Amino acid sequence: MDRDRMHRTLGFSWTCPDLPSAPPGPSARALFRFRQSLAEYVFDACRLEGNPLTYPEVKTLIDGVTVGGHRLDDERQVLNLAEAARHLFNRGLYI
Repeated sequence: MDRDRMHRTLGFSWTCPDLPSAPPGPSARALFRFRQSLAEYVFDACRLEGNPLTYPEVKTLIDGVTVGGHRLDDERQVLNLAEAARHLFNRGLYI
């Protein structure tokens, strides 16, 4: 089903607003801060999902060291979120 038909069927429409662009100038500082806060971002996102890992454990996993005593699914969630954030960073899709 195409998007217009689906909107008519459901009785609503949505238009993507113009998103503000990044301010002109060097973005090196913002990128540095993003990279520095990666562990905090991942920890917060995992906490929202009920992941029991602590901040030091999340930081340890992101640094490439395993953490014992937790389910593999919890560790995989941390690593997947970190990988996704790095992918956005490397592709230039800064949020």
